[in-house]
Amino acid sequence: MLRTPHPFICCLMAIVVAAAPVMVRAQTPAAQASPASSGADQASIDLSYVTPEAAFALIARPRRVLTDPKMTMLPIEVISASGKKALGFDPLDIDEALVVIQPAGKDEPLLGVVLRLAKPFALADLPPSTLASTEDDKLAGFAYRRPKAVKRDPGYCLVDKQTLLIGHDGMLRKMIAGRERPPSGEVARLLADANRTNDLTAVFSMDVVRPLIKEQMAKAPPPPQPFDRFVAVVDLVASIQAELNVVQKADSQLVATAVSDQAAEQFEQLVNEAVAMARSFMDAQMRSQQPNNNDPVAQAQQQYAKRVADQLFAVIKPERKGKEVVIAHAEGDTNSQMATVGILVALLLPAVQAARQAARRTQSMNNLKQIALAMHNNHDAHKHFPARAIFDKQGKPLLSWRVHILPFIEEQELYEKFHLDEPWDSPHNKKLLAEMPDAYRNPNSNAEDGKTNYLVPVGKDTVFEDQNGTKMQQITDGTSNTILVLEVDDDHAVEWTKPADLEIDLKKPLEGLDQPQPRGFNAAFCDGSVHFVLKTIDPNLFRFMLQKSDGQRIQNGR
Repeated sequence: MLRTPHPFICCLMAIVVAAAPVMVRAQTPAAQASPASSGADQASIDLSYVTPEAAFALIARPRRVLTDPKMTMLPIEVISASGKKALGFDPLDIDEALVVIQPAGKDEPLLGVVLRLAKPFALADLPPSTLASTEDDKLAGFAYRRPKAVKRDPGYCLVDKQTLLIGHDGMLRKMIAGRERPPSGEVARLLADANRTNDLTAVFSMDVVRPLIKEQMAKAPPPPQPFDRFVAVVDLVASIQAELNVVQKADSQLVATAVSDQAAEQFEQLVNEAVAMARSFMDAQMRSQQPNNNDPVAQAQQQYAKRVADQLFAVIKPERKGKEVVIAHAEGDTNSQMATVGILVALLLPAVQAARQAARRTQSMNNLKQIALAMHNNHDAHKHFPARAIFDKQGKPLLSWRVHILPFIEEQELYEKFHLDEPWDSPHNKKLLAEMPDAYRNPNSNAEDGKTNYLVPVGKDTVFEDQNGTKMQQITDGTSNTILVLEVDDDHAVEWTKPADLEIDLKKPLEGLDQPQPRGFNAAFCDGSVHFVLKTIDPNLFRFMLQKSDGQRIQNGR
């Protein structure tokens, strides 16, 4: 079950839609500037909001684009109504938007949005659902709606009647603090050097995130050939800048700045190889779909597809200028612009998706490390790992081990809220489902709120085979060979306080682990390490990993 998008995601969608008209720009002739963009522009957003540690920033002008007479092909009414419902104001009233993303180490990246509105706004105008999930507060003296419980929910800060900040609480505090000093950091510098009158400008600093990306790459399985060669881009590129204009003029530019002239030459070659590879793949797809009859309509469709493909790939011609590799299209070349955007999206989406998957997998691994460390701390305190549940005197399971280890994941306050002598679904304890700690929230999961994918294996000879906590001495196969906690699929996710886990069928040991991630799943071992287990693992080998004293030692089994 998919979670309802946050209003703040809806705001980002409106900003992205504002850039989409480049795809329909060729359908209308050039025209005069729209009323929204005539005359002097509204006051621009202060770049001091860009945090020094930011890796990405985007500036867009939604109002100028969405209200332009040439953009009548867009679903303006839908965008307007959806924005009012989710945000409390019309996206067409956003004069300028600044989106900032900052890495946060092992956690999900911090994200903040600054909106410069055409009309005054009050926090009381936020939708009822947003007001219910936030509470009145002050942030550096400004009116602030702070998220109540879920740390990843956005907060809303109004710094003046027409400037609204939306984002993670920690990010908003960093952005507000930046108002007291001049803009700093690589991303702020890149934005300052860019043309602030563009309809959309986006900048990305590889230098900022290179260490994090390389750390994730070291933990992930190597990409298959021939895609492995493109990993070199991480070391070759210093920054990327994209500019789009669709209203007063029609031009676009993407500039990748390399770390050296030699690196720029290598990057240019990789771009050409990527385009050639994409063209080869498309040609192969077309050949496989050749009509096997003499139907003239089917043959005409094939000819049209080939002609469009030829035009699409003909426009991607990177030009190297020193350290810069530029892909640009001048005003009036609307067909080329359409082709450029189409191909760039086709090429970048898989890479973006892969990067997102890697980040989520790393976050899940960090969650499992935190859980495994908590279990080790429990062992230090009680001389054994936690039992699979908190049991009553009659042996009935009441609450999960996830509740028992709360003090060891810095959730002592939450632990003390539970009635440990009542079942997980008692009227009192059930209310605490909504307070699931972030450590139990799997970023790869679409399970219902309050459910977790982190379960322990329960069955014969597992660490959690009975009501007693297992001691280290009982793990005779070795702690580095024995699984402690698993990342299961959404179908087997459970309420985090419920004393329910993954019942292991030793004849089908991989059941319940059906691709929590595209290529496999994470597992924490009894020595505290976390490893990614490929879905292609031999079931017998995996069964040995689940059992603590079967006499089967694993050598390079993962």
